[in-house]
Amino acid sequence: MPLNFTRKRICFLGLVITGSLAVLISGVFVVKGLLTRVGDSPNSELVLLKRPNVPFEGEAGAGRLSGIFYVAKAELKDKLRVEENGESVVIAMADTIPLDHAVSYFTSRLENNPKELFSYLHRAEAHRLNKSSADAHRDLAMAISLDPNFKEALLARARLWDGERENAEALHALNEALRIDPEYGLAYFYRGKALAQIGEYDKAFEDFSQSIRLEVKVSQSHGNRGYVLMRKGEHKKALEDLGQSLQLHPRNVAALVNRGENWIALNEPEKALRDLDDALRIEPNSAPAHYQRSCALFKLNELEAAIRELDEVVRLDPSRADAIATRGLILNQMKMYDNARRDFEEAVRLSPKSSCINHLVFFLAACTQPKYRDGKRAVELAKEACELGKGESGICLSNLAAAYAEVGDFEQAVIFQERALEDKAYADFLGQFAQKVLENYRNKKKFNGD
Repeated sequence: MPLNFTRKRICFLGLVITGSLAVLISGVFVVKGLLTRVGDSPNSELVLLKRPNVPFEGEAGAGRLSGIFYVAKAELKDKLRVEENGESVVIAMADTIPLDHAVSYFTSRLENNPKELFSYLHRAEAHRLNKSSADAHRDLAMAISLDPNFKEALLARARLWDGERENAEALHALNEALRIDPEYGLAYFYRGKALAQIGEYDKAFEDFSQSIRLEVKVSQSHGNRGYVLMRKGEHKKALEDLGQSLQLHPRNVAALVNRGENWIALNEPEKALRDLDDALRIEPNSAPAHYQRSCALFKLNELEAAIRELDEVVRLDPSRADAIATRGLILNQMKMYDNARRDFEEAVRLSPKSSCINHLVFFLAACTQPKYRDGKRAVELAKEACELGKGESGICLSNLAAAYAEVGDFEQAVIFQERALEDKAYADFLGQFAQKVLENYRNKKKFNGD
């Protein structure tokens, strides 16, 4: 039987139980879904193309590759099998160079022809893949100085900025590429990803629609548009796009994981598990798939199994503060308070400026076992959380109110609970319960979840 949380319990956890186990209604902390990315099979090798527009042969016919680097998944005599827009295609091995030798290869070409634009572009991509971003930036700057309208270099620059979490710079480069060529489908695709990462979901939706219209990365574009619809709360519409993505590319792990999360949001955890199991058959070490499996199992009240999935996420990626915080929430639900507090503390240590801090604040301010409360520290942390949320998040403000109530400062508790109720999302979701909490503070009663 799935757990049926009351509003009281949801408020205690400080979160909304939806597709992701820890999505704060403040919107400050969202356990994000997965935008389509290149696969990383352990039996594959990265190769770069020696020149642009290399020809390929596939079941749907012949064509030319649109990218710069590919994951070579099989070797067939003098040919390599790679993936182009979700289709397995074959290219000549002679048209590729392994990543390990790419920098020296393109350096040699540039010594012979210092103005060969695509060699700067391809060497920059090799530097990016080798995590030598400074060298990549230099090559792209040189290419753009030789030809300011070299849209492919602007796109590569944007992807480089995106990898460094410099969204403004990435968007600037993509806007410039689209100014040069308003029908540049790849620029729409990557701008959509950049916009989605900063929460500009309406604009991202439009960009992915453009890349679909231009028949660029169609499977991935449908998958990413589905992701955007999920984030907008349009879960039924998201199913349509995610389904189309998987129809075109059944092994799209990102789309399978996102559809799994979407099924959880629609309270269909069994369907979610089918998609997530399929994703893990393709990519057994997919931390996002294991994470969403934990959410589905939680919905089914299989708490110990959910914990095991989160243990696997943390094993695969020890830096996943969101997974550690989520594990803390489940441990708290299981009344394993020492372990829960340890996870909350570790999540904040790993990500001190994320709203993982809200989970620790509420634990310290309102744990059902009073011995675990620490009102003074909860106040300090809650103030930090409110600063991170710019003082506008109802959850942050209500947590601060609970912390003040715990230290006996009911005047401040009333002030911040009233401010929390000015947040429409918080007020709409918690309704009468939030008002009752306010009345308790006015009557000098600490938060007790009743």
